[in-house]
Amino acid sequence: MQIKKGKLAIIAGGGDLVLSSIKSCKTQNINYFLIGIKEFYNNLTFPADAYLSLNNIGNIFSILYKEKIKYIIFIGNVNKPSLLQLKPNIITIYYILL
Repeated sequence: MQIKKGKLAIIAGGGDLVLSSIKSCKTQNINYFLIGIKEFYNNLTFPADAYLSLNNIGNIFSILYKEKIKYIIFIGNVNKPSLLQLKPNIITIYYILL
């Protein structure tokens, strides 16, 4: 990973690849902010800085802005729910329809 200046957001689902990415960032002294997707990220070794539910994923933009994120990676497994299972908030609906 080539991060020179700025902060990296790791938006994490489940799985081992997430852990190796976090360890790599720590080894390379990369400044990162970990956002865990509630239903899938459950690592106790590296707790997330923020958690978001799939229903509130639209709120991610305010977090990225507040934390001054310059780079983003999405990593890990996330099972796609059916539309009937989702109960998105207004912000998430806005970004879905955009």
